[in-house]
Amino acid sequence: MTGTPAAGKGAKADLLGTTGRSGGEKQITYNGHPLYYFEGDTKAGDTNGQGSTAFGAAWYVLDTSGNSVTGKAQQTGGGY
Repeated sequence: MTGTPAAGKGAKADLLGTTGRSGGEKQITYNGHPLYYFEGDTKAGDTNGQGSTAFGAAWYVLDTSGNSVTGKAQQTGGGY
């Protein structure tokens, strides 16, 4: 990632941050949680990766307060 992360609609700018990755690159975080794009999501609002245990840990959608949503995520039509 390059540049400074910017909060989109519904996100809180003060919860955005970055953390270092093992390869020296930066990873965007939200309330301390690293953010990832799930390749199975093809349009804004998709949550197909919800609860996936790929790469050794469960992946969850975050709410606007930066808390994990561990139940079935609702399709909101939000953007990314």
